[in-house]
Amino acid sequence: MMQANENSECVDYKIDNLKIEIINEIKNFKDEMMKKLNAAILHPTFVSETTETIISEEGSDIALDCKVLGNPKPSIKWRAKDELIKSDQQVLEIKNLTFDHMGSYKCEASNKFGGPISKSFFVFLNFSPKSYVSLAPSYSGSQLEGLQVKCMAIGEPQPALTLTKNGHLVKNTIESSKPVRGLNLTEYSISLNLSSISFERDLGTYTCEARNELGVHKSSLE
Repeated sequence: MMQANENSECVDYKIDNLKIEIINEIKNFKDEMMKKLNAAILHPTFVSETTETIISEEGSDIALDCKVLGNPKPSIKWRAKDELIKSDQQVLEIKNLTFDHMGSYKCEASNKFGGPISKSFFVFLNFSPKSYVSLAPSYSGSQLEGLQVKCMAIGEPQPALTLTKNGHLVKNTIESSKPVRGLNLTEYSISLNLSSISFERDLGTYTCEARNELGVHKSSLE
């Protein structure tokens, strides 16, 4: 009978020790999680990804959301092309989008526990084409060779170009592209070299047509 009681007490002792170990492990886990949670709450932390790309259409309105957690509440600064534009606003609203609004934006958040941390936004614009046609001298080195008719356009998505003379097709294959200075845009062009000027052959109305899924634009030179 004594042996049975001793065995029972031994089992109870082991169970009690196991309970204590489990309780301690749970407590340590909770303490660790609370430390991480407190750190996340104190230091500024963005709710979503730190890079966003926004593609919209000309004339539309967009809102860039710099949603950030932190205690105390983080202060926010907005920059466009590295220039400070607004402070202490979580949402930056841009209305009636134009070419001037295209580019990179950044919000910066900080409080006394950390920062600044930053989130980047890239704003792109889809718009109907704008075409231009020009006539200028063409040179080979320093020697004048003739004249050049150039059909140029911007647009997003990329426009198709057509150059006509008096309504007849001259060219419709884009020959070159280059970035537009100061804007996140690309200019596409085709050109026609007139090596010798003949009133009957070369003079007329040259029309540059640019077309994409959002519209068509024509410009002419007589």
